[in-house]
Amino acid sequence: MENNKSNYSYDNVIEVTDTDSSRKYLAKVFTWMFVALGVSAATAYAFLLTLLC
Repeated sequence: MENNKSNYSYDNVIEVTDTDSSRKYLAKVFTWMFVALGVSAATAYAFLLTLLC
């Protein structure tokens, strides 16, 4: 058998080894997405009110 050794260097790769930290990261991302969705909905509602008046 051949022993293939990888010549790649992963200097700029961020590894998340702990599942708890990856879950916290995803929770933060989805929280910010939910906040952005709320801001978008509020802006759309404000434009709707200005068009109806």
